Amino acid sequence: CASNPDDFCSVGFHGERALFAWKGPADLTLTVRDKRRIQSTLRGDPLVGEGVLSLQSELRDLLPHWLDVPLYRAGSPAGTLSLRYQLLIIPGSQPSTVRKTSL
Repeated sequence: CASNPDDFCSVGFHGERALFAWKGPADLTLTVRDKRRIQSTLRGDPLVGEGVLSLQSELRDLLPHWLDVPLYRAGSPAGTLSLRYQLLIIPGSQPSTVRKTSL
């Protein structure tokens, strides 16, 4: 789950992972929403912003990478999403297999 101990402008996710099959350079669209309770049943969770992470062939080095992805809402800057991402080889997995954990 998210944590925000002292700063209301940022949120941190610790130990969260999303695993998926990667077959080469591609763009990953990231959408950030503000999770609401009752309001979400009426109108859904409000959009904070969207950004694009380009997954390039340098991931083949199997090293961690860090990137600040700019977020936009209706064409205007809406914040930044800081990510750490890394290509991992899962022994015995099929290239078309997608494994997903909580994010």
